[in-house]
Amino acid sequence: MTSPKLTGKPPSKDDFIEGDSGQEQKSDTGNYAWNDPSVRDDVTKVFNLRLSEATKLKLDFIGKANRSAHQFCLDVLIPAIDDEIERLTKGH
Repeated sequence: MTSPKLTGKPPSKDDFIEGDSGQEQKSDTGNYAWNDPSVRDDVTKVFNLRLSEATKLKLDFIGKANRSAHQFCLDVLIPAIDDEIERLTKGH
């Protein structure tokens, strides 16, 4: 898989709406974008999450009770993502 060309130009409106980042999600050989050698563990990306007011207040409570709300979400979300990837890619 080739790395996308790096430019200072954002994707076109149509590409953005369709979710085309210029990088294939999966090639015919079963290589996934997250396995590309150019993907770095030290780079973080922001993902906004819309929560109901009640859910956000609950998350704030968790954050004050034992650990940060951010760390709580990471601890729960990362294994869930890995489990779903395993389910989706089984047999590929």
